[in-house]
Amino acid sequence: MQLNEALSQLKLLQSQYGEVTHRLQDVRELLPTVDQAFTVLTFARFEGILTKVGPELRVPSHFSEADSLATKLSSIGKRLGMDRRFRQYVERELLLPRNQALHGRPLHTDFSTVITCAKQFIEQCH
Repeated sequence: MQLNEALSQLKLLQSQYGEVTHRLQDVRELLPTVDQAFTVLTFARFEGILTKVGPELRVPSHFSEADSLATKLSSIGKRLGMDRRFRQYVERELLLPRNQALHGRPLHTDFSTVITCAKQFIEQCH
């Protein structure tokens, strides 16, 4: 009786493993889409932050909703006298990944790098 029960339990585990493996494959297929959507949302929020923060800077910058992320970053960077190399770094680490995400291309930059760069830009605004 115990042997049959053990075999039955193993068959159940094997079946459950098959289901989990199938679900994991579904998740792996969806993950790039979810990651891309999250990345686009993050950039949209960052653009919104720049629009709201602009007027509060030591050299105020006012933006419309139609202004692009590139316009906002460039305007703030120049008005606050940020180093040209830093502005180029920001362009490389924020604008290129944003464009990749918006066009459905895979990111060639780690997402944590994007967040770090965004934080560094905001810190430079103080």
